[in-house]
Amino acid sequence: GFSIMKQHHGFILADVVGLGKTFTALMVAKRHLLETGLKNPVLIITPPAIKQSWIDSIEYFDKGEVSEKKIHPFITLTTIGCIDDVNETGEYIAENDFDSAFKKKEYGMIIVDEAQNLDVVTLKTILTRIGEYCKVILLGSLNQIDDKKQIKKEKCDFVKVMEALQDCSFVKTAELVQSKRSAICAEIDEKLKDLK
Repeated sequence: GFSIMKQHHGFILADVVGLGKTFTALMVAKRHLLETGLKNPVLIITPPAIKQSWIDSIEYFDKGEVSEKKIHPFITLTTIGCIDDVNETGEYIAENDFDSAFKKKEYGMIIVDEAQNLDVVTLKTILTRIGEYCKVILLGSLNQIDDKKQIKKEKCDFVKVMEALQDCSFVKTAELVQSKRSAICAEIDEKLKDLK
C-alpha cells in the first residue's frame, strides 16, 4: 500500500468487511509519518459510530513504542461534521467545525473511512481541499453501505467518484483478498452482499 500511495498520491481501498482496511491504512500512515520525520500530520475522517475503534487502533499502534515513534500526536481524528483534535492532555476534544480541519494544518495524508456512505458533495469537499503533496486513502466496503440515500441508488456516489477518477495518474485502487474478521462474519457478508 505504501509504494502505491507514494507513486499515485494515494489510493482507494474498497473491499468487503473484515479485510483489515483500518490496520492497512494505519500501517501506511505510520510509515508515512516516520519517513517524513513526523513533519506531515495525518487527518482521519470517520463516522461517529466507529471513532472509538480508530482511537483504540491508534493506541494499539503506539503500544510499546518509544515516544519518538508514537503516531498519536500527529493524527487529527475527525467525524463528518465535527473536527476532533488532541488537546495537551492527549484526550480527543470536539471543535464542531469540519471545514477548519483543512485550514489548521497542511496534512501530508488524509484517510477517509466508510467512504461508501458519503455523497458526492462530501467526497468532493474533502478531495478538493487537499494540499498539493497530500496523500489520500479512501476506505470502503460496497457490501456495507449503511446510508439509506446511497442504498437506494443504482450506483453509490463512492463508486461514481472512483469511476470518475480511475484514469487519473494520481489514483490507484488496492484490493484486499483475505478476511481478518471471523469466518462467520466473512460468510455472512458473502451471503448477504446482494440484498438491499
